[in-house]
Amino acid sequence: MNNLLSIIIPTFNASATISKCLESILKQTYNNIEVVVVDGCSTDGTIEKIAAFAEKHKNVHWKSEKDKGIYDAMNKGVRIAKGKWIYFLGSDDILFNNDILKEVFENPNINNYNVLYGNVEIVGSNSWAKDGDIYDGEFDTPKILNKNICHQCIFYKHEFVKLIGDYNPNYKTCADWDYNLRCWSKTKFFYLPKVIASFNAGGFSTTNSIDQVFFDDYVKNVIEYFSISLFNPLINNPYFSFYNSVLYHQKNENYLKYYVYRGKNKIKQKIGLFKRLIMNLQKL
Repeated sequence: MNNLLSIIIPTFNASATISKCLESILKQTYNNIEVVVVDGCSTDGTIEKIAAFAEKHKNVHWKSEKDKGIYDAMNKGVRIAKGKWIYFLGSDDILFNNDILKEVFENPNINNYNVLYGNVEIVGSNSWAKDGDIYDGEFDTPKILNKNICHQCIFYKHEFVKLIGDYNPNYKTCADWDYNLRCWSKTKFFYLPKVIASFNAGGFSTTNSIDQVFFDDYVKNVIEYFSISLFNPLINNPYFSFYNSVLYHQKNENYLKYYVYRGKNKIKQKIGLFKRLIMNLQKL
């Protein structure tokens, strides 16, 4: 179906919030939607509430089985989804109003892009936003290198998702940031100046401990995804949040050896090109 939207909701013991989340979807004036709920064996009545919605609404699908965390559940949801577009909503989040999906998918420009994004309204406060904030406007490369776009305001074209691959389940709270960096490095995002969802700032990603594995890998990943060097101005400047990590890597002997080696190779290539040019001129 044209522009069928698959909304994927990972759940675990979300009995207190899942009904409100699903109602915000099922009240949408845009009805070309399927809902895919991926539950991690909840024990608090969440499954029963999901099953009751699914019985009344044929476009609500669900499964419940053990998983390796929220991002594993999101990966499972993508494999189940049938839509042209993929959207992830937290079980404690809601769509901003009843018309928001219609406003997004009536935009004539969206099919020219692989990723669409807007804003979220923050509900509750945390270390990086306060209650009522609208997060966080239009992004450019320096901005996304320093902060993430909330997945509650992003729509991904399904075919592009298949190209990018899975969320990395080794990153327990920041795999969505890693995923968005991979996407950003491969395609141009389309910004919609709209609030897409109300994001609960007390959810999993904002109340759990620092994702140390993600932070340890961050500089290496950025260099790989964007095909830049450790000395690129995007990351080799004090305004980059991971600048101290960049400095550490610059002092690391292996990195220095690598860049010296690569620099020598580039010089050799240029000398070789120059020699061939001279030889060709001599033959004239």
